Amino acid sequence: MQQGRFQAEVGRLGSLLSSGNAAAVVIRKFRTRIQAARCDYKLAVVLDRIAAADLEDLRRVHFVEALIQQIGLVNDKRNIYGNDELYMNNIPRGLWQIPRQLAKLAVFLSSRKIESFLEIGTYTGHTFAFLMAYLVRFNPTLFGITMDLYKHNPVEHLLRGRFKAQFTIGRNQHFATRRFDFCFIDGDHSFDAVSADFNIVGRNSKICAFHDINDAIVEGWPGNDGGVPRFWQQLKTNHTDWDFCEFTCHSRGDRVMGIGVAVSKRQHVSR
Repeated sequence: MQQGRFQAEVGRLGSLLSSGNAAAVVIRKFRTRIQAARCDYKLAVVLDRIAAADLEDLRRVHFVEALIQQIGLVNDKRNIYGNDELYMNNIPRGLWQIPRQLAKLAVFLSSRKIESFLEIGTYTGHTFAFLMAYLVRFNPTLFGITMDLYKHNPVEHLLRGRFKAQFTIGRNQHFATRRFDFCFIDGDHSFDAVSADFNIVGRNSKICAFHDINDAIVEGWPGNDGGVPRFWQQLKTNHTDWDFCEFTCHSRGDRVMGIGVAVSKRQHVSR
């Protein structure tokens, strides 16, 4: 019986390979699956390393940066990563981050009490997975939600059983009445969209971080109206009830990505 099934599978594969185009499609799909499996494996290894690491090590930027580099970066042909290009994956899967920027954000958050976390903009879920794994080491009761308009989070299965996390399809209005200790906004990068994300959700958080505050491409992209960089500058000018810091380091000094953090001076309670 098993031999018959095997022969049938071989026959189906042979028919697919009978044309050059079909063969190329099969080979590309196979390679993509192998590369995706490698990306998942690297992420799982780092999540385990974070869970086992000494807390003092997790407070060192260089240590955390190396963990981020080990996960790997989303394949991006725009030559944006500088020296971190070495850690770019072969497919659009991984962290769409400058490792040193994300490491500095994580270490900054390590001294804060964060029991609730909302990410706006899931993409592949790697940033959410990393931040959850990191923050839960300092806040064992942490609960996290990542939200996007579409379901494209291939790492959800890797997070099950590790910590309390929820992948959600929805819009910022769904959380308009919720308050979070930490909100990370990395969704639509247009000025109007990031403004809405902050006004509806982010401003109710104790700490609100924004991705791409110093990105020249985002700033100049048609339709973005200055995008996140313009919003960030206005936020710092107009909101005196927040303290601000930013992580914009890049190996070539380029204006790529950048993370801005706003810390409310008001007291909030998670709910």
